[in-house]
Amino acid sequence: MSRQNKHIYIAVVVAMAMFGCSNLTAQQKPFDTIEVNVITRYKPTIHDAVKLDNNPAVADTVHLERNVKYDLVNTQYPTSYIPPQISALQIKGEPLETLYHSFLNAGIGNYNTLYGEYFFNSLRSNNMDYGFHLNHLSSDFTTNNYGYSAYAFNDIEAYGERFFAQHTLTADAGFENHILHDYGYNTAENMIIDNNTTRENFDLYDGSLDYASSYKDSSRVGHDIKLKYYNLDNTIYNASENNVNADMKFFTYFNQQRIDLKVHVNYFDDNNELGSSSNTDILFNPYFSTYETHWDAHLGANVYYNTIDKKANVYPDLLARYHIAQDVVMIYAGIDGNETFNSYKLLSDANPFVQDTMKLNYTYTQYHVYGGITGSITPKLTYNLSGGQSLIKNMPLFITDTLEQLRNRFTVVYDNVTVTNMHGDLDYKWRNKLSIILAGDYNIYSPTNQLKAWYNPALKMSATGKYTINDKYILKAEFFVVGSQYAPQMIDGVMTAKTLAGYPDLNLGIEYKYNKVFTAFLNLNNIANVAYYAWDNYEMERFNLLIGIRLGF
Repeated sequence: MSRQNKHIYIAVVVAMAMFGCSNLTAQQKPFDTIEVNVITRYKPTIHDAVKLDNNPAVADTVHLERNVKYDLVNTQYPTSYIPPQISALQIKGEPLETLYHSFLNAGIGNYNTLYGEYFFNSLRSNNMDYGFHLNHLSSDFTTNNYGYSAYAFNDIEAYGERFFAQHTLTADAGFENHILHDYGYNTAENMIIDNNTTRENFDLYDGSLDYASSYKDSSRVGHDIKLKYYNLDNTIYNASENNVNADMKFFTYFNQQRIDLKVHVNYFDDNNELGSSSNTDILFNPYFSTYETHWDAHLGANVYYNTIDKKANVYPDLLARYHIAQDVVMIYAGIDGNETFNSYKLLSDANPFVQDTMKLNYTYTQYHVYGGITGSITPKLTYNLSGGQSLIKNMPLFITDTLEQLRNRFTVVYDNVTVTNMHGDLDYKWRNKLSIILAGDYNIYSPTNQLKAWYNPALKMSATGKYTINDKYILKAEFFVVGSQYAPQMIDGVMTAKTLAGYPDLNLGIEYKYNKVFTAFLNLNNIANVAYYAWDNYEMERFNLLIGIRLGF
């Protein structure tokens, strides 16, 4: 027995002896003395009780089911409710803005430049709209060592619109008189006494009639039918061209898909010193468009027929776009092709110094495949980056007619050219106060027979901006960069390529709006005073300014 257990045993015996002798106090017998040593305090311990969990349970194998039958009584309790009458809400609109039916622009500048423009429009109407426009611009600009280069442009046009319940009828007519001079010759080598010798006078009469639908029911067949006519007359060289054009568009929706059909008919009649000719071309362009959550597509074909080839040519008309993150990024790709008749008007608009006896022919874009990415970086900033390639058959290229004495007019040669294009643009708009557009194109031309794609620069870049301050001042800026281009040059009977240097062109403008009736403006063009040539021997105007006013009444 250990020492600790021994002491506990003695303590228990003493306690029992004391309890047993508690009733013998009357005998007064002395007790023996015992010494007890306690090493630690006593720690009582209560063990967890173990309970019996015997709940009574009844094992019942009988399940009661209640079958309830409902009978409905077809009886409606009569009720009625008459809402109280509410008085009409009176809405007080803002006063209508004052409209002016006339605007007059007038200005003067260096080179004896005169500018005048007048607009007249009808005021508010639910039934019709009409107006007319007059314009004049003239200058006596003449560059050193080249011929007399004054010009004068006069334009008149009028229009009218009639609004019906579901249609709009529009008619317009106009007249243009453009006078200029073929000044691209060396005055030291060729003395011209009468400036009318190089004068060109273009008169253009045109008109159109358009009948378009505005159905609210998308299941109906919408339409836009337009008839156009023009007569172009060069009174100096007795050359003229007549054109009748019918442009018809039909569209409807079927199962949330839009179906379109375009029919285009063109008739040309040309007359010049060599005789007359006529031709007709027809375009038949059916396509349908489908729209889904993340993509949309345009699927169709261009079917052309002309009376020169007397055969039908079919080109694809396909475009697919995939939308990412709610149009923040949109990827697109497509392929198409077309045919264009190089009419006298089309070529003289591109180069007014062209001959009237040049050959007119069709240009065939056998394919144009392209793709890119576009979208919006912010609600104010959008972008577009693309690339493509085209195979163009019979592309018109201008060359100097060396058979003429002054060598100051151009004729046209046609060549098959492969064009590779890279394009980018960035557009920023802020609260109708600021707008900036940056754009650029880089083209690689690969002609088949000609040395170069004459007068087609590889690089074109532009930056335009407009800023409005307190609705009083409007600042405008335009900056253009045109890369070098090539002009044909005959040396000892051999065709060579002459390089025309590229050029920058910076233009600035400011407008001050005193009120809605009076505005003053100042335009500064070619601020760097750069001498550049759009055509060989045809130097463009250097620094020029135009100051004027605008009146509303």
